[in-house]
Amino acid sequence: MLRSRPVAFACFAGVTLFVWTTRIRNLYAPDNDVVGAAKAATLAMSVVMLVLGVAVAVLAVRPTSTVVQQRVVGVAAALTTVVWLVRGTSIALGDRGAAFVAVHLVLAVGSVAVAGWAWWAVRSVEDCTPTATTTA
Repeated sequence: MLRSRPVAFACFAGVTLFVWTTRIRNLYAPDNDVVGAAKAATLAMSVVMLVLGVAVAVLAVRPTSTVVQQRVVGVAAALTTVVWLVRGTSIALGDRGAAFVAVHLVLAVGSVAVAGWAWWAVRSVEDCTPTATTTA
């Protein structure tokens, strides 16, 4: 299982970086109607997700302790899940075309799936660090 961690991390990072760089690009497209505080909030959320994506990508190529991996991947996976639950629900219930909804639901399911895979990969192998034992 330890060998699948870099693959899971790379897939999670790749999907995350793709989704949120595309969101930033779309945010500044000429036909985008998001302005003011909504634009700032969307940009801030996108940047946070990008930073987490980069952090997970670093873990894919530069192994660190299991504790660090669990913390970084745990935060990134949890935030990915929350963002897509909120955003996916908003998109699905909003006034958007079927194609837009379908594409975003595929992105949501895919993002949460690779987040879950990365979390499973980091949690499925016990840390090899020796623990203190007590004797009676």
